[in-house]
Amino acid sequence: MRLGAGPYAGVGIHAKATRGNESDSFSDAGLKTFDAGLNFLAGFKLTNGFLINGGYGLGLTNIVKGAEDGSAKNRVFSVGVGYRF
Repeated sequence: MRLGAGPYAGVGIHAKATRGNESDSFSDAGLKTFDAGLNFLAGFKLTNGFLINGGYGLGLTNIVKGAEDGSAKNRVFSVGVGYRF
C-alpha cells in the first residue's frame, strides 16, 4: 500500500463560464487564475505490475474575486489505473 500527501499550486490557462447565451473568461466570470491546496493519495501496487490509486485534492484558496461575491474552493476526487514496467 502507498500513501502520499503534499501541497499543490495551479494556474488556470483557460476557463469558460456560460450563463444562458453569454460566456465569460476567468476575469469576466469573477474567477482568479491561481489556486493552491493539499493533495492526498492512497494506492496499491499489485504483484502483476498494475497500479490502482485514489486521491483527493483540497483547495485552500478562494478562487472567487472579491469577498462580497462569496467563496468557492476546488475539491477533486481522482482515480487512477496504471502499469509499471
